[in-house]
This record gives sequence, C-alpha cells and structure tokens, in this order.
Amino acid sequence: MNLKNIFWNIAGLGAPAVCAALTIPWLISMIGLERFGILSIAWGLIAQAGLFDLGVGRATTQFVAKLLGREQEQDIPVVISIAVTLTIMSGLAVALIFSVSIFCGLSDFIKATPEVASEIKLAAYLLALTLPVQAMSSTYRGINEAFQDFKGISIVRIFLGVVNFLGPFLVALVTIKLVWLISTLLISRLISVFVYRRLAIAKLQSQANLLVGNKHLDKRKIARELIGFGGWFTFGSGVSFFLNQSEKIAIAVIISATAVSAFAIPFEVVLQSLAVTTAISTIAFPQLSTMVQSDPAQALKTFHVWLIRILAMMFGICLTMAIALPSVLQIWVGAKLPVEALWISQVLCIGVFARTINVLCTSMIHAYGRADLITLARLAELPVFLGLLVVWVNYYGVYGAAYTWCTRQIVDSAILYYLMRKQSLQSTSNSVANRQQEQSSPVSLESSSNLECGDLS
Repeated sequence: MNLKNIFWNIAGLGAPAVCAALTIPWLISMIGLERFGILSIAWGLIAQAGLFDLGVGRATTQFVAKLLGREQEQDIPVVISIAVTLTIMSGLAVALIFSVSIFCGLSDFIKATPEVASEIKLAAYLLALTLPVQAMSSTYRGINEAFQDFKGISIVRIFLGVVNFLGPFLVALVTIKLVWLISTLLISRLISVFVYRRLAIAKLQSQANLLVGNKHLDKRKIARELIGFGGWFTFGSGVSFFLNQSEKIAIAVIISATAVSAFAIPFEVVLQSLAVTTAISTIAFPQLSTMVQSDPAQALKTFHVWLIRILAMMFGICLTMAIALPSVLQIWVGAKLPVEALWISQVLCIGVFARTINVLCTSMIHAYGRADLITLARLAELPVFLGLLVVWVNYYGVYGAAYTWCTRQIVDSAILYYLMRKQSLQSTSNSVANRQQEQSSPVSLESSSNLECGDLS
C-alpha cells in the first residue's frame, strides 16, 4: 500500500480528533450535557452516509476499481452518471421519510427537559435536509477513492471533521439552540459535495478516454449491479447504524438524555483511535477490489500482512488508552465529567481493539462484492444484542451499554473473519480452476485438430 496515501488518510481522520479534543470540553460547558447528548446522536446519524445513498458510494468505488483492474476505463463515465442519479433519488426519498417520521412524533420518544424538547423537533427537520447532502458527498467521495485520490479526499475530510466540532463550538458562543448548532453540519456538507464533485471531474478530464465513455452500455444492467451491491450494503448499514446508535438511544429512552453523555464522551474519544485502521482499510478497499480479480490468493496474503501489523499497533494504542484515559478525561472535561465515564472508557478500549478486525474484514468481503454476507450476519446478531442491551442497561445503567457494545464488537469480528476466510478460499479455488481450464483448452483443440487431420488422411 502507498504510505503517502496512508499518511493523508491518517491526517484526514486525525485532524478532527485533535479539534474534538480541544473543543468538546468547552462545548459541553457552554451547551450542557443534555444538548451535547442530542448533538452526538446527530453526529452518529450523519456518519452513517452509506445508509442514505442506497450504498451507491461504496458500490461505485468497488465497480470503478473493478473496471480499472479489467482495463475497461471507457465504461466509467456511464457508471458514474448512473450512480449520481441513483443517489439523488434515494437521498430525497430518505429526507421525505425522515421528515414524515418527525412529523408523526419520532423525536418525542427522547426524554428531555421541556426547553430542550421544544428544540429537538425543529433541529431534526434540519437534520433531515443534511442526510441527502451527506449521501451525495459519500458517492462523490467513492468515485475519488476508486481513483485513489486520497490527498484530495483527506483535505476535504480535514475540513469536515474540523467544522463538525468547531462549527457548533463557534455557534455556541452566540446561541446554544440546537437548530443553529446542527445548521453548521448542513453548511459543511454542502461545501464538501461541491469540492468532491470538482475532484471527480478533474480525474475524468485528466484521461482523454474517460471524457466520452462507452455509450453502448446496458445502463439498466449497471444500475441493477450497483443497486444489488448497494442494496445489501444499505440494508447492512441500516442494521449496523441501528446497532451502533442503539446504546445511546437505549440510554436516552430508558434513563435520560443527560445520561447519554456518560457513554458518548468516552465513546467519541476512544473511537478516534481507529483512525489508522480506517485509513488503511479505506485505501485497501479499491486495491483489494482490483487484486481479487487477478490474484485472490495474493489478495488474502496482503490482507493478513496488514491485519497483523495493525493489530500489533492497536494493541499498544488500546493498552495505553486504558491506562491513561481515566486521568486524561478528568483533566480534559473537568468537573462536568460523569463519574461513570471513567470506567466506561476502559471497557470500550477492549471493543475498539476487536473492531479493528471488523473494519478490515468488511473491506475484504466488500472487495469480493459480497455485501450480502455482512448484512445477513448483522441480521442474525440484531435480536440477540438488542435483547442483551435492554437487559443490561436496565440492570447496569450506562455501564450495561458499554458492556453490550464491547461484547458485540468481539462477536461480530469473529463472525466476519470466518466469512472473509471462507469467501477468499472459495475465490482462490475458482481462480485456480479457471486457470487450469484455460491451460487445458488449447491442448484439447490441438488434439481435436490432429484427429480431424488423421481422419481426412
């Protein structure tokens, strides 16, 4: 893998973490734990962009990378055009469904003080507008990832990540109303769509054979393939989103919105340690998507080399965090830090280490175009962990949410590794069989030709 790309990806993911570290304590002191808990839910919703674009962004990366591996670059402009159209349609549909759900009282399920409750509904409508914009941003980013333009992507990510935390902080200097805090998320996403689109157009213009494209392609077939992969990815993202947000939602519904901060503060901090893992998996996905087309065995070897390296590195990071975070959080947040957050920060470190395997296996399985495997696994996990979450939050409070999240990461990683290994071995076996068939075909033809010549003589 290109170390320069890894550096840019880490910078794109690391800069927001630094900004979060500098602004979150002040933000909490200005807007309070209750509004911060709602804001953290909004961050979580926007982070699940794959749920709102029918998985087209991820599917586009896989599809374009596959075409590059097969040297079919002339087909790429048509694929991009179809992907953008699908994203616009799905994004508008999601915004409409979310808005109708809010109108019907979805936001009323969150337990909050009367003052904050009156702000939540209007802020939720604004969030509904942000979701389709984020979906478009995800699709254009997917196009740039396929071309491995990680420098441009990282610059936009740095901007988005900084505004994600700095925007609400600056707004809070003037007003603490939720609608104005969340408006910064919408504005930053509109800017990112424009920039990602310009970067994608520049990539196409840099190669003359991509300007015209193949006009004779079956567009319906391409759309079906994108929706096929993207549909499973979306369904899986929906299940994953619900599972990933279920801890915060369960705390808000069963305990209170204020209690969410006891889980959300250490969760947001600990999760930033996955920046390196995410950076490498993002780079690996388009490369593995190309590699599995020509040499599945080598793709599996490359995967394991990076998995071992990252696990060794994450072990050191997670161990250091588990030891240092209780003291660091007390200094960082101060008196407003919920006491439960100290123990929770240590528990979450175990889950983050396990999640490293999860992230890399997901990229490998997606490289084979098998988003359905991950979705089916998550569906099987859903009732088990929701039941466990309800029981443990009722019994252990916010600690129960941390125990559930950690347990789910361990089980999910084990399942995904098994599925990834099985799919890789199957693809390697198919590749060997295809090569043997290609090698034997000329011999068969030659024998047949000799036989015919003998008959004629």
